[in-house]
Parts: sequence; C-alpha cells; structure tokens
Amino acid sequence: MSWMTWMWTIAAFLIAGGALMALARVIIGPTMLNRMLALDVIVTIMVSALAISAAVSGNTTLLVVMASLTLLGFVGAVTVSRFSARDEQ
Repeated sequence: MSWMTWMWTIAAFLIAGGALMALARVIIGPTMLNRMLALDVIVTIMVSALAISAAVSGNTTLLVVMASLTLLGFVGAVTVSRFSARDEQ
C-alpha cells in the first residue's frame, strides 16, 4: 500500500474514534447543552469525513452537502441555546 492509502486509513480511524467519543457524550451527557455540543461535534465530524471523501474522489457535489450540514448544525445549536436561555429565566 502507498503512503497516501495509509494516511487516508489513519484519518478514517481518527474520525471514527472522535465520532464514537462524541456519541458517548450524547448518551451520557447530563445536560441538554452537553448533548447539543456533542451533536454539533458529530456534525463537524461528518463534514470532515465528507471533505476527506471529496478530496479522495475529486467529487465536488459533496460540497453542497457539506454546506447544508454546516448550516443545519449552526441553526440547531442556535435554537437549542435560545431555548435553554429561556428555561433559565
């Protein structure tokens, strides 16, 4: 195997490990904000995985999916933070 294949394999394992740790935080997280932060990390990991996939395959249509996921994660984080701010008052 070439060194680039090794690099993509290592990147995939690191991304999968980060996703598993974030998923554990979603399950264990004691508060809603902890869970939302972990879900935001999972969205970021998904965007990173799509970026690696786009780089490997040269497929530029994944950029639209990446932008949509980023926007969805941002809107979700803002919505949860607004609702949690109302609950504290």
